[in-house]
Amino acid sequence: MIQLFQHCKGFAVNVGHDQISSEDVSNALDAYSRDLVTEINREISDVFPKASKLLYDFAKEPADVSHDDLVVLAELRQLDGAATEQLIDLLLYYGFLGLPDERGECTYIYDTHYDMEILKALARKRGRAPMYRIHPAFWPALRIQSRGATGPQPRLI
Repeated sequence: MIQLFQHCKGFAVNVGHDQISSEDVSNALDAYSRDLVTEINREISDVFPKASKLLYDFAKEPADVSHDDLVVLAELRQLDGAATEQLIDLLLYYGFLGLPDERGECTYIYDTHYDMEILKALARKRGRAPMYRIHPAFWPALRIQSRGATGPQPRLI
């Protein structure tokens, strides 16, 4: 939140606003989203070099992503089955992906107090090929198509 507020303040100051406007907030959300993509890409690249800059592969994709979609993405990067599961686990761990329930509400890693075993159990309960949802914080930077997401539309703030 501090980083987001700093972006808001920076945009307001740079255009000479006396107060932070809704346009400043919108610009700040976009900048914050770009920062997140950059930071998470670096984190993933550090622990899994074959997945370098992976998040950019999701650009202009729907918010809801099937397990099969993730398998195809991994195959395009020449990853085997074990590496594919490791990749999905990383995307869940870094909060890029969550698991929507039947009402469309999504559970992300922070909702489980960073307990991956709970998140993986929720995925198993959704069957062999669960659906995932890209976290809304990444939508502006990657131009994610929200119409694929079902249920209540997420709020960034």
